[in-house]
Amino acid sequence: MKRGRPTEQSKKEHNGNYTLVTDNMKYTYKNYRIFCVDVVDDPKDPFVKLEKLAKKLDKLKEPVYINGRKKRVTKETKLAIEKTQDSYNKLHFDLFPEDKPKRQYKKRK
Repeated sequence: MKRGRPTEQSKKEHNGNYTLVTDNMKYTYKNYRIFCVDVVDDPKDPFVKLEKLAKKLDKLKEPVYINGRKKRVTKETKLAIEKTQDSYNKLHFDLFPEDKPKRQYKKRK
């Protein structure tokens, strides 16, 4: 331990930047004022999974442009879209069975 007066370097001021995390909310403070409030998602919540799959599907379906030209949709991209769509439909129809498409029968003459 040093003797004498404390130097300026040892003085540290609290600037008021901190984060407070509760069960489902995350509050970020800057200079003792609320800067940002985020909702913490529960990874096991099926509605959160459904929303993430929908965002992923939208991103995959969005066309990619390189130097102003549209990039070709590859077989890998089509398979990824199909796989994501299947998982989205499965989860969606488990949560909302009334949305399941009805089976179409051929009309007899």
